[in-house]
Amino acid sequence: AGAGACIGSLVGTAVSAFKMPRVLDGPEALKQVRGAGDAAASAMPKLTRLVGGNALLFSAVGVSYSMSKCIAEGMVGDRHPLCSAAGGVAAGVALGIHTKNLTVLMGAAAGLGLCSLAADFNGPALLQDPARYLERSSGLRAPK
Repeated sequence: AGAGACIGSLVGTAVSAFKMPRVLDGPEALKQVRGAGDAAASAMPKLTRLVGGNALLFSAVGVSYSMSKCIAEGMVGDRHPLCSAAGGVAAGVALGIHTKNLTVLMGAAAGLGLCSLAADFNGPALLQDPARYLERSSGLRAPK
């Protein structure tokens, strides 16, 4: 949850940097700012809402993934790639609920479930056989 909050804060900051309206562009905008500074300030989106909303969303996704994975491991009694898939599905459901769109919910749940399954099935390395990959890509053998 802590890592999700940090990443969500970074994403929220980046989003707010691009969503801020250009208040000081052009002479007409300068007249509006001088005459109605409060109106220009109220037109800008709230930074805390953007940053806090994304931080909460990423935290919720991380918590739902880890909680569902732990519950599935407790039910199965063993660490299994399907437990990670259950966590990925729960994270996708959390994203889909945030968007309030059933299509996004099903797609994110299926996509994150499959990605989690593939990542956990493959183990800590992204490559099945790193030595064979190095030999095929560069013609060199892996150092011993």
